Amino acid sequence: MSFTVVQLSDCHLLASKDERLLGLDTESTFEQVLAQCLSEHPTIDLMVFSGDISNTDSILPYQRINDYLPAGVETLWMPGNHDECQLMLDVFGKDCLTDKCLGQWQITALNSQVVGKVHGHVSDQELSRFKHIIEAAPKNYHAAFLHHHLMPVGSKWIDTINVDNAGAVLKALEPYPQIKWLANGHVHQEHIAKYKHLDLYSTPSTCFQFLPNSPKFAVDESAMPGYRSFKLFDNGEFETRVHRLPIADLGIDKNANGY
Repeated sequence: MSFTVVQLSDCHLLASKDERLLGLDTESTFEQVLAQCLSEHPTIDLMVFSGDISNTDSILPYQRINDYLPAGVETLWMPGNHDECQLMLDVFGKDCLTDKCLGQWQITALNSQVVGKVHGHVSDQELSRFKHIIEAAPKNYHAAFLHHHLMPVGSKWIDTINVDNAGAVLKALEPYPQIKWLANGHVHQEHIAKYKHLDLYSTPSTCFQFLPNSPKFAVDESAMPGYRSFKLFDNGEFETRVHRLPIADLGIDKNANGY
């Protein structure tokens, strides 16, 4: 038996559908990525949104994105540095910052948001919650999603705004071989890393992508919006890959130096 989990991240939706970010229609690219995701995966057991759903303090983007989703699909939500966590809780309720069970797999959403800051932090309380979930189901396989990254991706500017206690978090997870992988957003690019037995995956944004290995902020005009999928098997094995939209001119502002 297998389960399909899809991860969409860093949608950066705005208060109005008519607004643009770095010249890009983020709502349109999200709609396209979602449509491709649903077409490529007719059956989805869990759809995960790993932060920066919104780029504004309005509740409207959360309400709109909820309306896009097909009925009956299980969802899991966590905030990014651009999100308003309380608004997410108001809209997504019990599916925000919790865990889900898929057969022998336990999938947990971790909160790495530091209110008012760009970098991330996993609190002792949040880490204890994750450890409790693992210890309560020690024979299950475990995985987690969070917004910020735990391992460097090679871009100096964004590696200064990762999880600021990443070393302590990874060290605390060492004793748990049941944890198969952790996946994040935030970095707007595909990246794979390894720490001890843990596989760590970064997932592209549904809007603009960051240029890999860049010392300063830069947009990768050649990389298209996308999402990541996981296929989970009851023996603990899994497969994962990144899916992207067809190549097109997105109209991104080439001179942008931040957002």
